[in-house]
Amino acid sequence: MNRPPSPDLARRLQEAIATSLHALQAAGAADAPLLVPRAASPIAPGQLAAAHPGPARQRLELAALYQRCLQHYRQAVCGGAATEDDLGTALAHFVVANLRVLHGIEPPAGAECALGWQLVAIVRGSPAWQRASLRERQAYGEQLAILSVLMTDLAARARREGPAAIAHVQQGARNYLRQLLGLDPDALALDVGGLTVRDAALAA
Repeated sequence: MNRPPSPDLARRLQEAIATSLHALQAAGAADAPLLVPRAASPIAPGQLAAAHPGPARQRLELAALYQRCLQHYRQAVCGGAATEDDLGTALAHFVVANLRVLHGIEPPAGAECALGWQLVAIVRGSPAWQRASLRERQAYGEQLAILSVLMTDLAARARREGPAAIAHVQQGARNYLRQLLGLDPDALALDVGGLTVRDAALAA
């Protein structure tokens, strides 16, 4: 559960994001959405499934699960008719889903939108994003979408199973946020202006 989205691109973007996020509240907002044309066939379900060490049958089942998560995200969040993925929306949805799992709070109205603009402003200007191929960008956006849906579902299941399951899912959320943002997830807060950092130190 704790593998990062699109590992190579995620690792390169983390450096750019973390450099800016230590003073995120002062980051500028993007001036236009960051749109990525959708792949003819989804890339991320197979990539995520292939990273699991289980037998081939289990990987096929996982790929089908991830495909359903992506379809759900695109229908529920994007309305189902778009031909492009909005990376700002995907980034914000991913961060909010994991913060919700970790802290059990709902963001105020407008916070997720503001967060998306913040992160797009950082990602768009980063050399890692500018050098990334279209396929890398497509896979990155898809994996953010898939994992945000998956974490929400896992959290709902964990609440039925009890404290140990909740703690396990919360640790997964903490790891995902650390991998994406490069900061201590427990130092993050979300308000109507977007994401703020209570402790400016980068995550170890």
